[in-house]
Amino acid sequence: MKFGFLLDSGSIVLPSIEVSPLQDHGETIHKFYETAKVSKGWILPPQVPAPVTEEEARLFQRAGEGGLQEFYSLPSTHQLTVSPPDQDKERFLILCYGLVQGLYLAPPGPSYLFGVPYKQGALTGLIPVGEDSMRAIRCFADLYDRSTMHERVKIAALLHWFFVGQTYRYLWDRFDALYKVVDGIWSLVRVRPQIKSARVSHAERPSVLAGYFGLKVPEWAEINQSTKTCRLSQLRNELVHEARFNGEPIGYSIPAENLDLELPAFALKLISAFCGLRTPYLQAEPSARWEMAWDIT
Repeated sequence: MKFGFLLDSGSIVLPSIEVSPLQDHGETIHKFYETAKVSKGWILPPQVPAPVTEEEARLFQRAGEGGLQEFYSLPSTHQLTVSPPDQDKERFLILCYGLVQGLYLAPPGPSYLFGVPYKQGALTGLIPVGEDSMRAIRCFADLYDRSTMHERVKIAALLHWFFVGQTYRYLWDRFDALYKVVDGIWSLVRVRPQIKSARVSHAERPSVLAGYFGLKVPEWAEINQSTKTCRLSQLRNELVHEARFNGEPIGYSIPAENLDLELPAFALKLISAFCGLRTPYLQAEPSARWEMAWDIT
């Protein structure tokens, strides 16, 4: 199955899985550098004429200029194949390969909603080195094989939210999307014996997940013993149930916490730990800002 968009020309060859650049990879990348509209590591959505009314067309000289295409695709650069052939597994592994590359990778078709990064590691802060990509794909393939169809759909959904959620324009939308990722991990883990028997409130889920996977608990996930809630849950409840963000209507206030850095990092650690990726990143500080290697063992 073809997919894109990826600048890297590396390949992976395993007994039942192969990832390789397409023959015209070099030509595609050359054309990308000549024609793409980019900003700070992101590909900008194509501009198209926006729909206008007859009155607007009559009154305004520049009516309809500057519209952005709602759904668009990027050229395929690579191909992933599994043996025996299995399109569902290929689609799943393309998402997973995107995780280790730190990019949202997708099969051909109108897959992208907003801007999409082209710089490796843009959505994770992690760069694959050495055999990271090969080890990760092997791990994800094993995860797919041992999971039920229902679990596979859940895992693919939370990966999709992790990628697409970071492309949203506004902080509250990114927050809402990444909270869904945390909740998605909870829905997969809560049936496990170590958690199933415990009574866990909604507010306790992030810290319980961190403890279960041996992660450091971000300050905004720590339970306030007097209120029995955490900052993350408070923000989520206000946004979902009261149409407020940080105590105000959206756009009027933003949290002091650096959620644009720490919430994606927490979600990524939960995904990585759940999928079985053994990497030193799992023990990184919640506020770590530097770019790291995966160093998967």
